[in-house]
Amino acid sequence: MLLDFTDTSYEGSIALSFSDTTFQIISDTEGVSENFDACTFVEAWNSWKCQNDKLGVLLAIADDGDWEDRSV
Repeated sequence: MLLDFTDTSYEGSIALSFSDTTFQIISDTEGVSENFDACTFVEAWNSWKCQNDKLGVLLAIADDGDWEDRSV
């Protein structure tokens, strides 16, 4: 499924409270999230804002014929 945001804009009153563009957002997973370096919990997001160059994204794509018969 591909999301397309062509000609999309935001109209609202929410302003960013920071201007840094090099950050990661991770979910609030008890016993895990609080152990990453350089992360702070953001109550309004119910998640953690991190500035940790060692965090990344692992994406697994199962596009073979029996992908619906398995789970990770």
